[in-house]
Amino acid sequence: MIVCLCNAISEREIIQAANEGASTLEHLSDRLNLGACCGACMDCAADCLASLKNINRKNGDSAKIL
Repeated sequence: MIVCLCNAISEREIIQAANEGASTLEHLSDRLNLGACCGACMDCAADCLASLKNINRKNGDSAKIL
């Protein structure tokens, strides 16, 4: 699913960046240029990060989501 239409950033790219250490919206913005245009994607990106953190917390932070 495309999260950021302005920069064609997919949910998969957000997941990959999170697996590589991005843990905040600022990190995602720095790595992927997320939210650099209109910012409409930031709520969805925040939801993606929160979901990943919850999944990792349930799995003891040992499993990465791909």
